[in-house]
Amino acid sequence: VNESNFAAGAETIITVDTKDATLVFAPGDVIIAADEAKLGTIKSMAATRLTLESLNTDAIEDDDELYNQSPITLILSFER
Repeated sequence: VNESNFAAGAETIITVDTKDATLVFAPGDVIIAADEAKLGTIKSMAATRLTLESLNTDAIEDDDELYNQSPITLILSFER
């Protein structure tokens, strides 16, 4: 996160740094911070900005790392 700290219910736009957000997230993803603070669901996005469907649920701090709450999991099996 490349933002000053903000409280819950303060923002719908989150600015990111270091990585291109479009390579990691997609609209509809539920975003959480490393401390498990729930931020919200992505409505739209650009390389350095995430737009949420509604105001952020929990507070966020500058340099927080963001994660997808429910990433896709692939289960592979092989037959002989």
